[in-house]
Amino acid sequence: MKLRSQSTADGTPALVVAAAERRGGPLQSAAYAIVVALLGPIERLLIRAGMSADVATLASLVVAIFSGIAAAAGHLVLAGVLYLLAGALDLLDGRIARQTNTACPRGAALDSIVDRFSEGLVLGGLAFSLRATPGLGLCLTFLVASMGVSYARARGEGLGVSIDSGIMNRGPRVALMALAMILEGSLRTGNEPTMGFLIGLGALALLTSVTAAFRIVLLLRRLPGPAGSGPSR
Repeated sequence: MKLRSQSTADGTPALVVAAAERRGGPLQSAAYAIVVALLGPIERLLIRAGMSADVATLASLVVAIFSGIAAAAGHLVLAGVLYLLAGALDLLDGRIARQTNTACPRGAALDSIVDRFSEGLVLGGLAFSLRATPGLGLCLTFLVASMGVSYARARGEGLGVSIDSGIMNRGPRVALMALAMILEGSLRTGNEPTMGFLIGLGALALLTSVTAAFRIVLLLRRLPGPAGSGPSR
C-alpha cells in the first residue's frame, strides 16, 4: 500500500490514519477484524466514559510495566494476561482517536514510543526470569528482532516508503507471546522452563528475525541510492 500525504477532513494527515489501519496480510486483517468486533463494546464504553486516546496509550504502558514485573518474578500467567490487556489498550487507543476525530501526529508518535517501551519491559522481565536458562538468549533475540521489525517500518514511513510486510507484526507478537506465557505458567511444574516453551520462544525469535531482515532488505531496495542511481528493483 502506498503512503498517502493528503489530509483528512479534520486536518489530520491521512498517513497517520492509513498507518493505523494497515494490519498485514489477509489472515492478519481477518484476525484484526475479529478482535475489533470483540472489543467493540469496550471501545464504545471507554468513549462514552470520556477516555482520550492518549490516556488509553499511557494506560497500556502502565499495564505493560506490571506485566514485565510479573514476568520477572516468574508469575507468567499473570504476566500473559496483563500483556494481552496492554495489547488491547494499544489497539483501542488508535480506534478511540479515529472515532473521536482526535487522531494527530503527536498521538501517533506517543503510541509508537509507548509500544517500544511496553515490548521492551515485558520481554526484559521475561528475560530476567530466564537468566539462568537457554531461554535468555532466545528472549533477547526476540526482543532485538522485534525492535528491528518496528524500526524498519517507522524509518520507511519517515522516508515515504510503506514497509508492512512479514507475518510478525506487533499484534501477532504480543498475542503469541502472551499466550505462550499463559500456557507456560499453567503447565510448568518447576523453576526450569519447559522444552515446549523454549521451542515456542525460539520459533518466535526466528520468525521475527526473518521478518526484520525481510523488511530491512525491502526498505533498502525501495530507497534511492547515490544521486542518479534510483531505487533498486
